[in-house]
Amino acid sequence: MPKPLSHWHYPTTMTTPAIIQLQQYAIDQQHNVPELLRKALLVATKLKLLDFKAWLFSEIHGYEKNNLSLPEYRIIPCELQAIDPHRGRYPYFLFKDTPEMVELDEECHKIYVHDPIRFLLEMTPPSGGIIINLPPDIENFLMSIQKGGMPLRPVRVVKPQLIIGIIDAVRKRVLDWVLA
Repeated sequence: MPKPLSHWHYPTTMTTPAIIQLQQYAIDQQHNVPELLRKALLVATKLKLLDFKAWLFSEIHGYEKNNLSLPEYRIIPCELQAIDPHRGRYPYFLFKDTPEMVELDEECHKIYVHDPIRFLLEMTPPSGGIIINLPPDIENFLMSIQKGGMPLRPVRVVKPQLIIGIIDAVRKRVLDWVLA
């Protein structure tokens, strides 16, 4: 005799809820951060979390250059160096004899990282650090104030660990959000 309908078990395909998937992606270093951000963007959009959605969008596509919305973890310190075509790189020191030069020195020793997260992941850091060009007007000014001989090109050099720190901060922020 057949069993009553209430005892029948239909095969089901249960998928892991999106929040649980996000938790797993956020804690597993093997998972791709851009993919994590896209999944989080999907969930944030469905839940109508506009501020979090805007942050995710900026991390995926990059931040505007005005620095107003740039999170603190994307402002990183760097070294100011001069490139000698024959001898390599040297530390570049500014004479901080005026308030303007003090301010310029401070600006030359930090970088505002606006790039999309995927760009940061694609950076292959050389052993001596990642070279970031100065804005042309600052580079030209710094070259013009050098005394004697051929002016050396100033650049900013970032330790690769600081770029990795940005990526980790993004992963942590998503994890904090899905655990809240």
